Amino acid sequence: MDATEAASRIENLQKDLEVSNTELAKANSVTEGEERARKLPFEVEIARQSLAETKRKATVEVELIRIEARRDQDAAAKMGCKLMGMVNNICVRKLLKLLFDFILENLDQVDLTPQELEEDEEDEDEEDIPPTS
Repeated sequence: MDATEAASRIENLQKDLEVSNTELAKANSVTEGEERARKLPFEVEIARQSLAETKRKATVEVELIRIEARRDQDAAAKMGCKLMGMVNNICVRKLLKLLFDFILENLDQVDLTPQELEEDEEDEDEEDIPPTS
């Protein structure tokens, strides 16, 4: 083999080597893509499990917040009843104090206007109407 044939043969081998390297790179790329495709269902399943766990935790937190809100509402209602009882008790005490000072003869001195009398009649009429449900 002479030098020209050897140089030509070396060039052909280098071209073949480049083609082989290109094909190897494509094959590696396809293999990596297949690996990613194989891993993807596992990653999707992990994401689904994570989402389900997050939803469960959020549901539990919401329920705990609802329970706490109900407790707060109950406490507020009890406090309101207690305060109303105290206010009513104070009003009753004041009325009793006034009743002891009440003089029956002074009742005749109080004059009611016709409007006040009509309002009293309207209030009585409204009390007679049964509530509609």
